[in-house]
Amino acid sequence: AGIVLGLSISGHHVIKTIGEDLTAIDFPTGFSIELGSTLSVVLASCTGMPVSSTHCQVGSVICIGVYEHGARNVQWSLLNKILASWIFTVPISAACAGGFLYGALFLIPKL
Repeated sequence: AGIVLGLSISGHHVIKTIGEDLTAIDFPTGFSIELGSTLSVVLASCTGMPVSSTHCQVGSVICIGVYEHGARNVQWSLLNKILASWIFTVPISAACAGGFLYGALFLIPKL
Protein backbone atom coordinates (compact mmCIF):
# COMPACT_ATOMS: atom_id res chain seq x y z
CA ALA A 1 0.00 0.00 0.00
CA GLY A 2 2.90 2.34 0.79
CA ILE A 3 4.44 1.92 -2.65
CA VAL A 4 1.11 2.64 -4.36
CA LEU A 5 0.60 5.73 -2.21
CA GLY A 6 4.15 6.97 -2.89
CA LEU A 7 3.86 6.40 -6.64
CA SER A 8 0.49 8.12 -6.83
CA ILE A 9 1.75 11.15 -4.90
CA SER A 10 5.22 11.68 -6.39
CA GLY A 11 5.75 9.05 -9.09
CA HIS A 12 5.42 11.59 -11.89
CA HIS A 13 8.21 13.69 -10.33
CA VAL A 14 10.54 10.68 -10.23
CA ILE A 15 9.74 9.77 -13.84
CA LYS A 16 10.34 13.37 -14.97
CA THR A 17 13.58 13.66 -12.99
CA ILE A 18 15.11 10.45 -14.33
CA GLY A 19 13.59 10.61 -17.81
CA GLU A 20 14.03 14.28 -18.65
CA ASP A 21 16.09 16.26 -16.16
CA LEU A 22 19.11 14.01 -15.58
CA THR A 23 20.27 13.96 -19.22
CA ALA A 24 18.80 14.17 -22.73
CA ILE A 25 17.02 10.96 -23.77
CA ASP A 26 15.59 10.10 -27.17
CA PHE A 27 14.18 6.79 -28.44
CA PRO A 28 17.49 5.06 -29.30
CA THR A 29 19.13 6.11 -26.04
CA GLY A 30 15.99 5.12 -24.15
CA PHE A 31 16.24 1.64 -25.62
CA SER A 32 19.91 1.43 -24.64
CA ILE A 33 19.09 2.60 -21.12
CA GLU A 34 16.39 -0.04 -20.70
CA LEU A 35 18.63 -2.75 -22.13
CA GLY A 36 21.52 -1.81 -19.84
CA SER A 37 19.28 -1.65 -16.80
CA THR A 38 17.65 -4.99 -17.61
CA LEU A 39 20.99 -6.71 -18.16
CA SER A 40 22.28 -5.33 -14.87
CA VAL A 41 19.27 -6.64 -12.95
CA VAL A 42 19.37 -10.05 -14.64
CA LEU A 43 23.12 -10.53 -14.16
CA ALA A 44 22.97 -9.47 -10.52
CA SER A 45 19.98 -11.74 -9.90
CA CYS A 46 21.72 -14.71 -11.54
CA THR A 47 24.71 -14.26 -9.24
CA GLY A 48 22.48 -13.96 -6.19
CA MET A 49 23.29 -10.33 -5.46
CA PRO A 50 20.52 -8.14 -4.08
CA VAL A 51 19.85 -5.34 -6.53
CA SER A 52 17.53 -2.38 -6.90
CA SER A 53 16.03 -1.88 -10.34
CA THR A 54 15.77 1.84 -9.62
CA HIS A 55 19.49 2.07 -8.90
CA CYS A 56 20.24 0.12 -12.08
CA GLN A 57 17.95 2.43 -14.07
CA VAL A 58 19.61 5.61 -12.80
CA GLY A 59 23.07 4.12 -13.36
CA SER A 60 22.12 3.19 -16.89
CA VAL A 61 20.77 6.69 -17.58
CA ILE A 62 24.04 8.21 -16.36
CA CYS A 63 26.26 5.80 -18.32
CA ILE A 64 24.34 6.15 -21.57
CA GLY A 65 24.06 9.92 -21.07
CA VAL A 66 27.82 10.27 -20.67
CA TYR A 67 28.49 7.95 -23.61
CA GLU A 68 26.02 9.64 -25.98
CA HIS A 69 26.26 13.30 -25.00
CA GLY A 70 29.39 13.67 -22.87
CA ALA A 71 29.82 14.25 -19.16
CA ARG A 72 28.97 17.94 -19.45
CA ASN A 73 25.39 17.13 -20.46
CA VAL A 74 24.65 15.13 -17.32
CA GLN A 75 23.17 17.07 -14.41
CA TRP A 76 25.63 15.94 -11.73
CA SER A 77 24.08 18.12 -9.03
CA LEU A 78 20.79 16.33 -9.63
CA LEU A 79 22.56 12.98 -9.35
CA ASN A 80 23.99 14.12 -6.00
CA LYS A 81 20.44 14.86 -4.78
CA ILE A 82 19.29 11.41 -5.93
CA LEU A 83 22.19 9.73 -4.13
CA ALA A 84 21.48 11.71 -0.95
CA SER A 85 17.84 10.66 -1.06
CA TRP A 86 18.91 7.01 -1.33
CA ILE A 87 21.21 7.40 1.68
CA PHE A 88 18.61 9.10 3.88
CA THR A 89 15.71 6.82 2.92
CA VAL A 90 16.77 3.90 5.14
CA PRO A 91 17.27 5.78 8.44
CA ILE A 92 14.14 7.87 7.94
CA SER A 93 12.09 4.76 7.14
CA ALA A 94 13.54 2.99 10.18
CA ALA A 95 12.66 5.95 12.42
CA CYS A 96 9.09 6.00 11.07
CA ALA A 97 8.72 2.25 11.57
CA GLY A 98 10.10 2.55 15.11
CA GLY A 99 7.66 5.34 15.86
CA PHE A 100 4.72 3.31 14.59
CA LEU A 101 5.85 0.29 16.61
CA TYR A 102 6.25 2.41 19.74
CA GLY A 103 2.77 3.83 19.22
CA ALA A 104 1.28 0.38 18.66
CA LEU A 105 2.96 -1.14 21.72
CA PHE A 106 2.80 1.65 24.28
CA LEU A 107 0.32 4.33 23.29
CA ILE A 108 -2.65 2.30 22.08
CA PRO A 109 -4.60 0.92 25.07
CA LYS A 110 -4.54 -2.85 25.40
CA LEU A 111 -7.84 -4.47 24.48
